[in-house]
This record gives sequence, C-alpha cells and structure tokens, in this order.
Amino acid sequence: MGEERSERLGLRRRASGLQESGGLGRRRQCLASLEELSYTLDVLGLDGFVLFTNSNGVYLGDPALEPVFEELERRKTVVYVHPNPSPDAIAHSLGLPDNLLDFPTDTNRAVAQMHYTNRFARTPSVKYIFSHAGGSIPYLAARFAIIDEMGFITGGEQPGLIFFHRLRCGLLEGPETSTKY
Repeated sequence: MGEERSERLGLRRRASGLQESGGLGRRRQCLASLEELSYTLDVLGLDGFVLFTNSNGVYLGDPALEPVFEELERRKTVVYVHPNPSPDAIAHSLGLPDNLLDFPTDTNRAVAQMHYTNRFARTPSVKYIFSHAGGSIPYLAARFAIIDEMGFITGGEQPGLIFFHRLRCGLLEGPETSTKY
C-alpha cells in the first residue's frame, strides 16, 4: 500500500511495517479504545481506523463495542475492515491457509452480525470499507434481502439491499479502487 494511501486510511508506517493507527480491533476494553480513538483523531489528525472483523472472537457487532461505534458515528469516521482468522478451531481443520476460505467467511460473519445487530443502521455517518472485495458479501446481498423480507432473523432495521448500497468493498488496496454496492 502506498504511503499516501496509508495516510488517508489512518495508518502509520513503523519499523515493523504497517500497523493499525488506533488499534481498536484488538482491544476489548472500551475505555482504552475510546482514549485511543480520541488520540488518533485529535492528536495525530487521522481520519479513520483499520479494524479487524473479530478480535479473539469478539465481532464488530458485539454490544460491548457500542460506545466505540457511538464515538465513531459522532465523529463521522472512516472504518476500513480487514478480516482476521476465525477463532473457531474447526474453521482451520482443513489445513488450508486462512486467506483462501476463512478471510472471506470471517468478513461475512462480521457484516451479518453488524447488520442483524443494527450496527450499520445506528452508524449511518461511518464510512465502512471492507477489504478483499467484501468477501462473499456482494454475492450474498440478495440472500440478505430475502431473509430480511421473510423476517427469519430479528434485527436488520435497514433491509439488506439498502444497507449494502452504503458499503464499499475494496477490490485492490485503497478506497479509490473500491466498488460501492
């Protein structure tokens, strides 16, 4: 990823390579995350964050993260979401690399949970970018819409096809190469 693109996504280059600017995806303690969020936006002057789909099995739709997403919404930030390996050992039982099957699947898990816990509906000002073309989400959008229409799962205040129009799914490395659905 180019230095200029990295800066726009809220990343800083360190000796060990690219690191999360805010580290929110790795923290379960909301107070520490909120302090890091304020520091990143107010002191460093960055526009957004890189978050992982899950951190030790805590996905982005988890209620414990509500204060963090309320602050992201209040500040109208950009959230670039990258998949993490599944915390489920069964997902790794085939002996295949995580980036072959599990990364797209973990993106699906995160988006589904965020949709059905109404995370997207409660954060309309947050600009979400999902890496790797959004996993399988572009292909599953119609399925979400059908499930939403049939009412099989509670939540999902915004019908699937409506909220998918807000998402950006990165085809390459940066937002300028993203596809909006």
